[in-house]
Amino acid sequence: MPFPVLATIALDSIDNGTQWNIHPFLHEAISPRLSASCEKVGLLRPPLVLEGHDGRYDLLDGRQRTAVAREVLGLRHCPCLVVPATTSAQAILTMLYESQCSTAPLSPMETAHFLNLLSKLSGPGLRDAPPDDEKLPERHGIALSRRTERLLRLEDNLQEMVHTFFLSESMAVELLKLKSDDRQRLAVLFSSFGMGSGKQKRFFSLARDIAGRHGTSIATILDQPPVRDIILHREMNLPQKVHAMLTVLQQMASPSLSAAEESFRVRVAALHPPSCCSIRHSLSFEKDEVELTVRFRDFSQLEHAWPAVKNMLGEEGAQR
Repeated sequence: MPFPVLATIALDSIDNGTQWNIHPFLHEAISPRLSASCEKVGLLRPPLVLEGHDGRYDLLDGRQRTAVAREVLGLRHCPCLVVPATTSAQAILTMLYESQCSTAPLSPMETAHFLNLLSKLSGPGLRDAPPDDEKLPERHGIALSRRTERLLRLEDNLQEMVHTFFLSESMAVELLKLKSDDRQRLAVLFSSFGMGSGKQKRFFSLARDIAGRHGTSIATILDQPPVRDIILHREMNLPQKVHAMLTVLQQMASPSLSAAEESFRVRVAALHPPSCCSIRHSLSFEKDEVELTVRFRDFSQLEHAWPAVKNMLGEEGAQR
């Protein structure tokens, strides 16, 4: 496999095409951190480019760096690692992979696009290619599974969320089962309210179940007054809104259970239990049993109160 050669080339001769791009979902501006770093110490990692025809080059890796060179440093020429035009597709993919992984492992979304590119350029004959051409899937322990392929169907903003690990692969796959409008509404809601993975799963599960039960869309559920009013509330902070929305969705998902909870709360309040006592019902009211917990300051206080407690419980209760 030929090695790339360091050379200074004109920036306007580099084509920022899509053929080798494994970040087509990213459209963000130049990273302020990268910009500040390059202004301070210059461009330490040359972009990786593929030699083309008529003095042109295809950008393989380093889109942000070439943008910084042009727009921040004001350069017209830039040192680049140039991959010879005669290099095989498999070797180019190996260089692209190694260049990407030199800073961090590929994200799930980068992996999906890399393997999609691999399958397009290498085809089924990759596994029969000579050792010099690098058996990439075997070498790096990655495979273009159905799950990986499905990630490519996500809209760009959702792909970026998977890339930054805001959305897990499993949540992204679940969102793909929804219609685009529902998927987008949930993704924007997750992002706007900064929901972590656990709250995303709970919110998704409740909203999907409610929509399915009522034969409507998740977007319709989110537009109903209980949820909409919480979203638009001006006094609650984001964590309070998330908690309130999950509570409302839980009530909508299990109205009978919510009614039982409210009835139990009213009955407990009517007893006026002291602060040292707590009363709990059985899980989901599966039994009629209730549990009374009494907290004592220390063991001596328990010993002092025990005769009265034992007498109150009676012989049968004390033996249980």
